[in-house]
Amino acid sequence: MSRGGAFAWIAALSIAACDRSRDASHAESSHSTPSLAHPTRGAADGVAEVSSLDAPIERPKPGNRDDAIARAIEGRRLADEGRLNEARTELEGAVTADPACVEARVELGFFLLEELDDAIYGSALEQFRVARLLAPDEPLAACGEGLARQELGDVDRAEPLLRSVSRAMRPRPTRFAIVTAALAQIDAVRGRTDDALRQFQEAADVPGIAPRARAIFLARRADLLLLAGRAAEAEAQVRESIVLDPENLRAHYLLSQALKRRGATEEAAREARVHEALRALADHNSKRIVQDVDRRLRLRRELIAAWPEYRRGAYVLVRELLDCARFDDALRELAELSRRDGTTIEIHGLLARAKAGAGDLAGARASITAMCGTNASVPAAFVRGVLEDWQRGNPAVTPEQMQATLRDWIAR
Repeated sequence: MSRGGAFAWIAALSIAACDRSRDASHAESSHSTPSLAHPTRGAADGVAEVSSLDAPIERPKPGNRDDAIARAIEGRRLADEGRLNEARTELEGAVTADPACVEARVELGFFLLEELDDAIYGSALEQFRVARLLAPDEPLAACGEGLARQELGDVDRAEPLLRSVSRAMRPRPTRFAIVTAALAQIDAVRGRTDDALRQFQEAADVPGIAPRARAIFLARRADLLLLAGRAAEAEAQVRESIVLDPENLRAHYLLSQALKRRGATEEAAREARVHEALRALADHNSKRIVQDVDRRLRLRRELIAAWPEYRRGAYVLVRELLDCARFDDALRELAELSRRDGTTIEIHGLLARAKAGAGDLAGARASITAMCGTNASVPAAFVRGVLEDWQRGNPAVTPEQMQATLRDWIAR
């Protein structure tokens, strides 16, 4: 692969990382200005990490470039599937295979910056610094370094890097939105509130970005509006954010504060309860919430009770139950949902999973047929997922039975 072709590849590859950019503001419950992705990390910690990485770096010796590219592609695929530990192993292996592979360095850097619950900004910065040493004019490397430095509080060096690549990122909507929001954050830190408000709005208005990303940018803008005493504008902005991403934790916190300021005490208290339930659910800093299934499900039910208008909350609970292999509980919840919403295509699909997990293979097949319609073909990927639920709920099912059933169902 030529260097030009390789950079075209990595440009498309790396942008996927930002498409699933996480709003880690779940842990934030103050009015301090948030960082773009992880506001709970203090600037003091970031400065210490930056200073340790400003030592001179050496140009690495090249290795097996083809192996590095192959492993980087595999790492991206695993990340897209949510298999983050395996993805990290592959991406680190790509850099080991060829330490001078700019594409692998950039891809690993964005993975460390964007994919992990606790982003490793210092390690990401190191990857981007080496990439820029190898390819000084590569905009993605400069973009990544600017984002990493901004997250670490090193705004003096982040700002010129991000401004230098902003125009180059414009053809890539998601990347351009992230860079614009990072510059907005820098403007906020420097006290340029009007510029920050304008840039957060510009980031939110970038065509083609995901609703969740737009919600993040609007919530950050609402935060600044509230700080500026413009509570009515902040409330309108934050409500728009919640429509786009109902579980945006920062938005619910800011809404509770805006309501409190205009004297809507009861509604503010309710929003505070919603915020607390979401905060507990989004506790990415502890594995307990992942391991303690009963606690997670209890919190889901508490959220639904605190926020009955959140009609999608019941569907999220069902999916949690399915993921936890609580298939009988899922069936009971789906019965309630069917009475409330009717038997929609989505409910048929969820019923197929729940019935399969509960051992009712005939019922699962009937739900798939109802979901797809009599003249529609059954999507193979969905059928495979349903049968994986069957296998999870019924450990006695053998791989041979699984494959035979899959072939039979797809052939019909």
